[in-house]
Amino acid sequence: MSKSIMTTPHYSNIYNFNSLIKITALPFIFHFSVAVANNNTSIDSYCGNSNICTINSNVNDGIDVGNGGTKTYSNITNNATITPQTSVGYDAIDIKNHVTITEFTNNGNIQGYVGLTDSNTKITTLNNYGNIQGIKQSSGGNSTIDTLNNYGNIYLVNQSGCSSNNGNGKYATFCGANGANTIKATLGDYHIHINQDSDTFNSFSGYTSYDTDTSHLVIYTNGSSNNGITITKDSKFILSVGDNFNLNKDYDIHKLITKEDGNKYNLTYKDNSNITNLFSHLSTQSPLYYL
Repeated sequence: MSKSIMTTPHYSNIYNFNSLIKITALPFIFHFSVAVANNNTSIDSYCGNSNICTINSNVNDGIDVGNGGTKTYSNITNNATITPQTSVGYDAIDIKNHVTITEFTNNGNIQGYVGLTDSNTKITTLNNYGNIQGIKQSSGGNSTIDTLNNYGNIYLVNQSGCSSNNGNGKYATFCGANGANTIKATLGDYHIHINQDSDTFNSFSGYTSYDTDTSHLVIYTNGSSNNGITITKDSKFILSVGDNFNLNKDYDIHKLITKEDGNKYNLTYKDNSNITNLFSHLSTQSPLYYL
């Protein structure tokens, strides 16, 4: 559960602790408020006669975007709750072959994963302000998200081993087909809500069951060295903390973005150059905390 904090003067300071993250509260009084397979419905029913589509009413059988032919949507906005046709482990939004979405904005709750289902699917910009149950490249290849901004929550894909046919694997936020690291996305601003104590966080070895915890951004690689998830020089990981977080304790930065086994994911810049200081890409959501 995330926490929004009343407006106060911004006092932030960043120190380089190399491989450790430490978040400290500023010493003054403040108050908290609490915040919180194919589908049957075609996106075209929400578009009228244009390529701008808005979903304002809840959908209980998922949404298909495209029908296999080449098509471009300039804007798709979801303000509702979208549930897949099958309630556990399936796509709530199924983006088909040769579909381009220039801007996809989610303000609602997508209660299944967003599936880049076939080849040559592209989202130019995905902005998430609500909740999404993971993102998966389901089949094919050559599908991309040019910029993904997450200001809400992106949970795990609810499929063990990222496949409905594999019950022995671990769970991840970003998945490729049958666990292969085929998904390609560049992260812009990305919110991570840490709600684990430091010992639990630092000993993380992967999610062995489905969990709504978002303390770790997990990318399923299936042993592959292909780095499909990248960032830019301006990308920021926006950290917020939950009730289980330990202030003034050391958190291992390598456990923030991991492979499915909890080991460090080799995150790179979009141009494939190495990131020498991941700490410089971290920020805090609250002006009352500093790194």
